[in-house]
Amino acid sequence: MTTKTWTTEKMLVAAALLLLFAAVYARTLALFVAGWHDEENMHGWLVAPLTAVLVWMNWPRLQRTPVRGNPAAGLTVLGLALLVEVAGVWLGLNRSAGYSFVFAVVGLCLYFLGTAQTRALAFPLAFLLFMVPTPGGVIDQISAPLQRLSANAVQVISGLAGVTVRAEGVNLYLPGSVSGKDITLQVAEGCSGLHSLTAMAMLAAILAYFMAVPTRWKWALFALALPVAMIGNIVRIFAVVMVAHLHGQTAGIAFHDSAWGKLLPFVVAFLIVMGCGWLIERRLACNDDSPDDTPGNTPDDVSAPDSSRESSPAVTI
Repeated sequence: MTTKTWTTEKMLVAAALLLLFAAVYARTLALFVAGWHDEENMHGWLVAPLTAVLVWMNWPRLQRTPVRGNPAAGLTVLGLALLVEVAGVWLGLNRSAGYSFVFAVVGLCLYFLGTAQTRALAFPLAFLLFMVPTPGGVIDQISAPLQRLSANAVQVISGLAGVTVRAEGVNLYLPGSVSGKDITLQVAEGCSGLHSLTAMAMLAAILAYFMAVPTRWKWALFALALPVAMIGNIVRIFAVVMVAHLHGQTAGIAFHDSAWGKLLPFVVAFLIVMGCGWLIERRLACNDDSPDDTPGNTPDDVSAPDSSRESSPAVTI
């Protein structure tokens, strides 16, 4: 077989596979885009650009890795992914269909690039899973207890700061604000930390990937996503309570809705994960335990209120 004939055949196969991929997953991609308009899934818009950056940062490693397509493995993974997609559409399981998209991309990589190249792209490919929108029903089922936990935590922290706050369920009562009015705030579902959980997990994954620590510690840092999401949102609620206490309820809600208020949980998450990573690195350095050779470790691998007081209506935060 001549090089020209082989190249032509390969191009025809590539075109056929890509057309099949586009035809099957057009509906799924449309569902992705629709889901990314929800507040808890808006991070989805960033996944594709960040994945491209991760691939670019792994480019030196990819250049050193031979390209040997594995058609058998690629077609097997791609075929299974397409079956899951069709079954998901037929059964109305949009989430499973969304995950099959990522596995289909893995199948294409195996087919055209081979096992070694696909392994080198393991993290960027896994990162694509963050494209899949989180279903609202899952969040709603576990949000209420976390709302109450957040309210109770803010009551304790406020008490340590010398501010009287009473938590009753998801409501926070400030009976003695500086403004002279009683203030009532309500911890909404979005302030439980769950609505930002996936975005926090995405942030933790990126930070852990580039930490110069062994793989087991990278997974530990990634596992911090849930507690970090809760801590970040508790800090946000506490900040709203402090602003409302000092400057009134209107100012507190304005801070909550501001860009700074929305970014605060992510700043807290960034500092916590970075701090934990730094502590792990220091501990390993003290123990003379060098990090393992995983992507991201080396430059080449950067792979109710009293009725006698004037009260404000309850406001959801």
